[in-house]
Amino acid sequence: DLSYIIDWIENNIPRLSYRDSNPVIGMIGESYGGGVQLLGAGVDRRIDAIIPVTTWNDIKQSLYPNDVAKSGWLTTLVAVGNLMNPGKMMPLLNKAYIDARSGELKSSTISQFAARGAAHACACNADFQPHADALIIQGFRDVLFPLNEAVRNSECFEANGRDVRIVGIQDGHLLPFVQSSKGILGYNVEEKVHCGDKTLRTRDMALSWFDEKLKGVANAAQDIPKVCLTHDYKSGSVFTEVPRGGTHHPIELITVHSGGAGFFEMPMRWIENISSKIASDRRSSSMINSKKTSVRFRPAFVPLLEIEGDSFIAGIPSATIELTSKQKNTTVFVGVGVKKKGSRSVELLSDQITPVKGVGRHEIDLAAVSSRLQKGDILGFVVHGYNNQFRFSGSSWSTRTELLGSIELPLQTPTIENQFVVQRYK
Repeated sequence: DLSYIIDWIENNIPRLSYRDSNPVIGMIGESYGGGVQLLGAGVDRRIDAIIPVTTWNDIKQSLYPNDVAKSGWLTTLVAVGNLMNPGKMMPLLNKAYIDARSGELKSSTISQFAARGAAHACACNADFQPHADALIIQGFRDVLFPLNEAVRNSECFEANGRDVRIVGIQDGHLLPFVQSSKGILGYNVEEKVHCGDKTLRTRDMALSWFDEKLKGVANAAQDIPKVCLTHDYKSGSVFTEVPRGGTHHPIELITVHSGGAGFFEMPMRWIENISSKIASDRRSSSMINSKKTSVRFRPAFVPLLEIEGDSFIAGIPSATIELTSKQKNTTVFVGVGVKKKGSRSVELLSDQITPVKGVGRHEIDLAAVSSRLQKGDILGFVVHGYNNQFRFSGSSWSTRTELLGSIELPLQTPTIENQFVVQRYK
């Protein structure tokens, strides 16, 4: 008897009643599947809960940050798109790639990109009002859509009174042949994350989120913190918001003599890693006083401080940078690096690098980073003239650029609120 079944559904799951045209809808998806959720939740009241995974807020800023083409990922996306869909790729995308490679996107292309992101909708569309609660999962090592994108998306949804949680995993989109991946080539989402003293399975978090938001199971998602930021695959901390800025460190004058400084970094890192295993580097605080701020072939690493005890860095660094060059559109790539105690190589934190383009003063947020730090580690400022993530987008090899300024780092000391516990995989 269908009437009996329908009556049972309406009496036991009242939110599923179709008589008032208000079905319960949840969405989950990665990358493009996350982007469509954010826009859909802003225009369709029927969507109650979403779980966007490793997606964007502003596609223009993601692919063309600070007006510099992210050519490593752009080349990968366009090549794969045309290979899998020969003759069917949207002409705008192929043309945008060519323009980006030449150094400038047309305003019409920028407008097209803007219309396909939550950033523009939140700022410019009065009818865009997110109606869904959001569990946002984003990767620190994701060099296509860094964690900054998740923060901006959360701000948009929270401004509309929605319940938003952020889980900062380690991986996400990983640039093929440049970054290692534990999953399929170019992409990985960890099966479990560590948030303070809790170990949470990613799948279980998603189910708990939908249990509470769609089924109405009280407190089903209470174990999911407001903000969980993993530092590696075995530890993480909880916060009420993603940290921005922090301790202030001046950056003395750095001279980059070539747009190719960093071109040989991959083989050099291999050599240094091997040599570190043979004989550790015993230098520590002496590096703080080093003045190697003039580079030609390798990136600059300017030591800022030596770590005095177990701590961690997690959040969005901010920087004020002044560029001087005879080339007006000179470009350098900056990040935060760490020289682990005993290691001869410099590790770029979370693999994240941020482009800075054009002479003059720049006040910018760097890509978010997260890492555990131990006594004796040297934290420093890294400057590349060339970086594989932007392999066709830097300055010419003959370009000479001078840089100075300051950086604010989100350094943290473990407390009761944001403690991290190193977990062992079982």
